[in-house]
Amino acid sequence: VDCLKAHNDFRARHCVPPLRLNKKLCRHAEEWAKIIAARGNPVHRNNSPYGENIFCAWSSGGGGVCVNGRDPVENWYAEVENHTFHREPATLKTGHFSQVVWVDSRDLGVGQARNRSGQVFVVANYDPPGNFIGSFAENVPPVGGFRRIVEIESEKSSPTVHFADTVDLREFADAVLVHHNEFRRKHGVPDLAVCPEVTLVAQEWAETLAAQDRFAHRPNSSYGENIYCLWTSESNARAKPRDVCRSWYEESKGYTYGVEPRGILRAGHFTQLIWRASRYLGVGMARTQKGKVIVVCNYHPRGNIGGHFIGNVLRPKNI
Repeated sequence: VDCLKAHNDFRARHCVPPLRLNKKLCRHAEEWAKIIAARGNPVHRNNSPYGENIFCAWSSGGGGVCVNGRDPVENWYAEVENHTFHREPATLKTGHFSQVVWVDSRDLGVGQARNRSGQVFVVANYDPPGNFIGSFAENVPPVGGFRRIVEIESEKSSPTVHFADTVDLREFADAVLVHHNEFRRKHGVPDLAVCPEVTLVAQEWAETLAAQDRFAHRPNSSYGENIYCLWTSESNARAKPRDVCRSWYEESKGYTYGVEPRGILRAGHFTQLIWRASRYLGVGMARTQKGKVIVVCNYHPRGNIGGHFIGNVLRPKNI
């Protein structure tokens, strides 16, 4: 638990979603910790499907060294001083640090073992694994995360479009996240987490649609996308987060589970909302000069991929 808390304390510095402790991963990590402790050699497991950090401590005094849950994580995180952000690394000299804060990693397993020489070995495993070449720039944000980018871009917003203030947008996004996860839990799929980078994309498209008084999906987007429009005679009407999510979820009434959809996808908003493999959410909102409220939600990884509906759009748990 201390090791998990230390991980999440450091991840919070980079505005990265917290990890959760996984019992299966803990057994996997402990198994390897015992093996390398018996060998007295802190080497990585070959062909592991998980990310992995290893820590070893010992005392020259002959007595047993005491290692708490925070010690290994502080040791791994210290590599941050040598890490260059926003680019792919030439070497993995800071690989322990980058795995600690890797955005796409969600689950953590921790194991510890001590050998007769008094050496203590700590193994941490991560799922999904990190340190994929070509993915560092988007998975290892600097301290403060991508939030700075969002704030800078917000200052550049077109003055011809009326927007909610920053506080309203954050409260709205938080509420939209809550309602997404309420619906997702009905189907037994993991919660989403708000990603500042994806939020930037969603807000930019919401502002574009509002400025052009259009209602359409972004062409050639690398993210999944749901859009919503509210237009009433009340000029200052506000979109309610639950109404937004419920309007998409209502499409479930016409969805057939257990088969791959053919032809027109009439329940695409619903299927994206509960798509099991999607992990991150971005929320954008803007108002046109005529008073229409445009809401855009983007998802990463994207859903509604042909051939993958059966495994990603699960029946409600009470059915």
